[in-house]
Amino acid sequence: MPSGQPMGASGSQPPPRQAAPSAPDAPRPVEMLVEPKLIRDPRLRALVGMDQKALDRATRAGDFRMVAVVLRSLLAGVVWDAALQRRREIKLQGTPDSWAMPDVIEALLGDSLGHADVLQVANLDRCGELMHPPAQLARPQVINRETVDAFRSLVRTIAAHLVGAAAPSR
Repeated sequence: MPSGQPMGASGSQPPPRQAAPSAPDAPRPVEMLVEPKLIRDPRLRALVGMDQKALDRATRAGDFRMVAVVLRSLLAGVVWDAALQRRREIKLQGTPDSWAMPDVIEALLGDSLGHADVLQVANLDRCGELMHPPAQLARPQVINRETVDAFRSLVRTIAAHLVGAAAPSR
């Protein structure tokens, strides 16, 4: 066979190349609750961005437990960013890991949240225990679509108060 000529299975021409399947369009995010660029602290901005992506994955997977955990983390990023900016004004002592999220939200928002929202903040804050089996044995939590929808609405509301604007709901 002359050189430069491609060889197929039995010395014949190779089969024609098939076009690669077109990549499906990337799925749109489920919802952008907080625009990361609105977060001032660069560490928290990065965490909020990662949390947005994790929220999207957990929502698509239908994992309500993980959605609740990520919503808690997302809210903490927003709240801690605002608290760090107003730390002296709201008289926060110690390091951020020693602050209780419901107390910080109350200090930041005062009477802006209704009683039902204050109770939901406490419920969402407890979602950190969802990843801790002994806590679930002692204080079980049930997370379903309605719970997650309420938490999502709460995060959207608090973010709107603290960062000035939440991304529109999709």
